[in-house]
Amino acid sequence: MKSPTRRGVTLLGFALAATLAGCGASQKPLSPVSKTLAPQPLAGSTERPGAAISAPEGVRGYFPLELGNRWQYARTFRLQVIETGRPPSPTLEYHARIDGEMSCSETRGGRDYTVEHRVERPSGGSEIHSWIRFRQDRSGLYEADLAIGEPACDAAGPGAEGKHSYAAAAALDGVWDRALRSVSEARRPAFLAARNRLQERLALMEARVPGRGGPSGPAAGELTRLRYPLHPGQSWNIREAPYVYAAEVEGRNVLDLPAGRLPAFRIRYSADFFGPKDFVRVWYGRSGLLRVAAHAEGVATDQNGNPIGVVISDEDQVLVDLSLSHGRFAGR
Repeated sequence: MKSPTRRGVTLLGFALAATLAGCGASQKPLSPVSKTLAPQPLAGSTERPGAAISAPEGVRGYFPLELGNRWQYARTFRLQVIETGRPPSPTLEYHARIDGEMSCSETRGGRDYTVEHRVERPSGGSEIHSWIRFRQDRSGLYEADLAIGEPACDAAGPGAEGKHSYAAAAALDGVWDRALRSVSEARRPAFLAARNRLQERLALMEARVPGRGGPSGPAAGELTRLRYPLHPGQSWNIREAPYVYAAEVEGRNVLDLPAGRLPAFRIRYSADFFGPKDFVRVWYGRSGLLRVAAHAEGVATDQNGNPIGVVISDEDQVLVDLSLSHGRFAGR
């Protein structure tokens, strides 16, 4: 599978899977995944019931799309290999800082988008640039169905092509390579295959693999990131083809983050390609995307299909700082 995302990257941005067709709410999303692990709660995270939130009239809306808005996240990716009959390998970690800014506006297919330029800065690796195109109206928050590695309007100018390369992060690739060194040589091909399958699933969890677009949904070639009004129990399809990728609002939280104490809706993603222990959860508030948490497991099997081990990945992206044009911290 060829993916525009780098190896092992999740949601994320979270916001964590793939963009192959238009999305819509006309069809019922997948049933909730019955066997998922709950993410570790943030310190000070509390449930907070309340009324539904709609996007008000005017340009601002629910999600802060004004040019100049900035966010900074701390990303941690953990990987562990467990081989049957041997002690579990140490958990290896990848750390990076992600800086996002609403940097410019762009018109695609007759629709106007605000572009978030994200730069991931790994510890000991090359920078990774991505561009995510958003628009918003009273019905929801939508994302253009384009490869996020495709440079946008702020990448123009001499030397931009080299400056904004979307290279794989050597530091993250090294985590995968080191994790598999603990596996016995005879079983290594099976674990390499399990790793490749897991990486493909992680890319799908990003919901950002560009595709055909279609007649369904708010517009051809768009993802539905949020469907208004937001309220616990609200559900929609982020995409519908070639697979259904669905979202459901589980509840409301107040998160104690390095960036401050911020309210958010907790949203769970589900898809038919998820494994029985896979999960992706995101937290959105009026201050934007606040947190991403994901877990995925890839099973290694022998030539007869018998399980001989598992490759386990965990992702966490947490907001550590922000600067918004209508106030440093945006309440409800």
